Amino acid sequence: MIPGRRSTGAGGRGLKILAFAATLTAAACQAGVSVRLAEEQCAERARLADGIGGSVRAGVGSGGVRGGATITITDDIFRTNPESADIVYENCVIQKTGQGPTRPLGLVG
Repeated sequence: MIPGRRSTGAGGRGLKILAFAATLTAAACQAGVSVRLAEEQCAERARLADGIGGSVRAGVGSGGVRGGATITITDDIFRTNPESADIVYENCVIQKTGQGPTRPLGLVG
């Protein structure tokens, strides 16, 4: 042992390596999402910011007339102060990439 230095032992060195590996993994996950991809992923979440969403579809083909509808209700409907879709979108993109969106919500998707 070097005078004036404490020995961390094998366990201390292993913990440092584990912490370093975890930091690299977390950084790789954050860096793996482009702003463009995050915008696409966050757009649907933002559109459901008020807690209600849905779609209607209709068509005519050789099999006759077809149609359908979906309604999505999230627990956000129970919040007393729901955030606007634009705020949810911007916060989501920042959370995923560390940067603000490059396109407004209305131009995504």
